[in-house]
Amino acid sequence: MGLIFKSAEVLSRILFFASMGLVAAIFVIVVYDVGTRNMGLRPPYWGVNTVEYALFWIAMLSMPDLVRTRGHVSVGVVLAALSPPARSRLSAGISLFAAGLCVFMAWQTGLKFVEAWTSGNYEVRAFDMPEWIIYLPMPVSFVLAGLMFLRYPLTGTSYHAGPAESAGGL
Repeated sequence: MGLIFKSAEVLSRILFFASMGLVAAIFVIVVYDVGTRNMGLRPPYWGVNTVEYALFWIAMLSMPDLVRTRGHVSVGVVLAALSPPARSRLSAGISLFAAGLCVFMAWQTGLKFVEAWTSGNYEVRAFDMPEWIIYLPMPVSFVLAGLMFLRYPLTGTSYHAGPAESAGGL
C-alpha cells in the first residue's frame, strides 16, 4: 500500500507542477493579448478560450496535491471541541467520506471521458478540440485525490492537522 501512496504522491506533484506551467502560459497569453490590443493589433482569436480551458485544467491538476499538503480550506471548530479520540475518529470518517466522493466523481467523470472518446465529438469554439480533452484530467485527479484522502486514516494521520503538525508540505 505504501508504494501506491508514494506513487500517487509523486504523480500528484508532477500534476501540480504541470498546473504551475499552465499558470505561466496564461500569464504569457494574457500579456500578449493585452499588448496586441494596446498596440492596435489584432489579438489572438484563441486566447480567451485557451485561458478558460487552462483554468479548468489548473483546478483539476492541482487538486490531488492540495489534498496531499492539506491545502484545502477546512473549518476545525467542531473538531477542536472534541476529545482527541473523538476528533481522530471524526477526522478519519471525514477523510473516508471525502475519498468515497472522489471515487464516485472519478467513476462519473471517467464515464463521461469514455463517452466523449467513443463519440468523437468536438468542442467547437475559437478552435476545434476533441471533447475528451476536457474530461481527461477529471478522473485522474479524482482518483489521486481519493488516494490522498484515504492515505490519512490508513496511516494514522489526520487531514485536519495543521500544516506545522503534518507530514505534508513541499
